[in-house]
Formats: sequence, C-alpha cells, structure tokens
Amino acid sequence: MARWRCINCEGIYSDVDSRGSAYYHVCPPGRVLVGDVVTPYPVRARRDENVANGGTIKAEGRGRALIIGPARIGPRRWGG
Repeated sequence: MARWRCINCEGIYSDVDSRGSAYYHVCPPGRVLVGDVVTPYPVRARRDENVANGGTIKAEGRGRALIIGPARIGPRRWGG
C-alpha cells in the first residue's frame, strides 16, 4: 500500500482502502481547506483517478507525489 499527496488539492490518500479495495482519488470541486485557510484552485487542474473508457484515468490534474512506498516484506525471524 502506497501513500500519495495530490499536488493539486494537497489531499493525502492511500491507493488501497482499509478493506483492501482500490481507492481512486478525486479532488473536491474548486476549493480545498489547507490548514485553516480555504484555498481555490483551477477546476481544470482537478485530479480524477476514476477509470475512463480505454483504461486510463479521467484527469491527471497536476499529478501526485509518493509519500510512502509499498511495504517490503522480508523473512520473519522467530525466537528470542
């Protein structure tokens, strides 16, 4: 499971929800709360990861940044 930050709306999200289902981020329309300030952003820059016809996401927006990558699971060591 990776954690991402949306460059457009500053939202932080995981690509998999708590039940193990895929999560597709969509920026809220027009404005977003950053700290205590409501900040407008261009609606055309809005990210929508829902899948469109052809298998691509509907709108890339300004992109996203990886915060935490998928966990790598190594061999488990038992004993004391």
